[in-house]
Amino acid sequence: MKKLLLLSLTLFLGLSLSVEAQNYQIPNSDFESWAQDNEPGNGWNSFLSATGDMAATGKGFAPAPQKITGYNNQGTAVFLKSIAIFTAKANANITTGIINMGNMTPTHSDNYNFTKRSDKAHSLPFVGLPDAAECYAKFTKGQGKPDCGQLKFIIHGDVDFRDPEITDQADFKVASAVIKITESAEWTKFTANFSYTGKEHDVRYMLASATTNPTPGASNNDELSLDNIKLIYNHDIQELKYNNFPYSFVDNKLSIDATYDAQLLSITTNAHAATIEKEYTDETAILTVTVKGNDFSVDPTSKSVYTIQFKKAEPSADEVKESNTFTEDLYINIDGTWADPVKDSQIILETRNDGKYNFKLNNFILTNDDAQIAVGNVIVKEIDIVDNKIKLTDHPVEITDGDKPGVLIWLGPTLSAQGIKVNMDATISDSKMKGELQIPFGDMNIKVYIGYKPQSTDILAPQLAPNASDIFDLQGRKLSTPHKGINIIGGKKLIF
Repeated sequence: MKKLLLLSLTLFLGLSLSVEAQNYQIPNSDFESWAQDNEPGNGWNSFLSATGDMAATGKGFAPAPQKITGYNNQGTAVFLKSIAIFTAKANANITTGIINMGNMTPTHSDNYNFTKRSDKAHSLPFVGLPDAAECYAKFTKGQGKPDCGQLKFIIHGDVDFRDPEITDQADFKVASAVIKITESAEWTKFTANFSYTGKEHDVRYMLASATTNPTPGASNNDELSLDNIKLIYNHDIQELKYNNFPYSFVDNKLSIDATYDAQLLSITTNAHAATIEKEYTDETAILTVTVKGNDFSVDPTSKSVYTIQFKKAEPSADEVKESNTFTEDLYINIDGTWADPVKDSQIILETRNDGKYNFKLNNFILTNDDAQIAVGNVIVKEIDIVDNKIKLTDHPVEITDGDKPGVLIWLGPTLSAQGIKVNMDATISDSKMKGELQIPFGDMNIKVYIGYKPQSTDILAPQLAPNASDIFDLQGRKLSTPHKGINIIGGKKLIF
């Protein structure tokens, strides 16, 4: 019967990828294609193409598959019937590999199916890691010691793997599933789960075999009809826990009365190789979980989507909800000496959830000619703005390292650790900021005028000695050479 799976279509039409690259299903698993009336071919092989010491004489007597009407009276299916050959009983058998007829005794170890990697017609490269297998079948017991029909799947590594299995190849076995087909007069769906060995191989093959009896030579006249073989790739959540508490979905949805924390969430699927994708949206507090089956790359429908509604997180008081930037010129006075002005500065005023504000002056550097003192990021938090005015007295300030390229040392963080405080008097009007920020910086008193330069300051330079070449520090001590920082030379304050 024809499949609706995208993978089957691409295999039959020969699109884009090669067969070796995309086998997640068994080709011709619905037995619609037949090489001839007694040989399915196209992925399935019977005694007609057998190899081994007894193949030349034995294949002519061996039971051959037949073409019959398929499940639900649609398309075609395969019919297998065991027979008696002289005194021996021969099971009917088809495989994705090749049958080795090595001995006339059915139970002899020289009789087996195997993957013949050197022959594309008798080997099936396989990339999928399925979770289960299913088929539609009918089975009627014959004479002797009938048991049941069997459909066996073995995923194995890069070796000519045998069925029945041998000990020397155990490390190459990746997984297997065995469907036992019990007696049934009507088409019946049979399933089995794959069991994984824990062995991993990058190069993999599928060896699938169908027989009228899992025991060689045990019975004859067993009849097995087989159709619509399908490998299943699960993509469902089996268990979800949040903070170690289990939750259940209803129509792939659930609600959890807690805020989302990815570290507290654990998800288990019912698949061996499914992938889990998670996407959380802060605005809605909804977590979307998509579970994709191992065959999703060839079957986009192989997925399940779940939504989990979490409790929206309450915004923290100091969380910033809005930010405004002021590009005012800064005029900087250091103990009565003017530093170079800062044009188009970046002053950031952040609005917090608690109604307060943060003031930030990033990469603040004092410059006079070629001399610089790198202060850092000046951050004043928890500011109240009343009638568009900021008034601060002895308010805590934090100074952190800036991020301006080329600056090796930021001096501000060291002073900030000592608990310095600032004064500020500023007005905000028409998207402009104008005012004054006073920052104590070691022995210096820095005044930052925002948006304007006053005509005079209340800071006067100390009186100097008559000799204009003398050098003094801010305490009036005479120096032999300028030191790093503020120096008074020739009556002027210079920064080194």
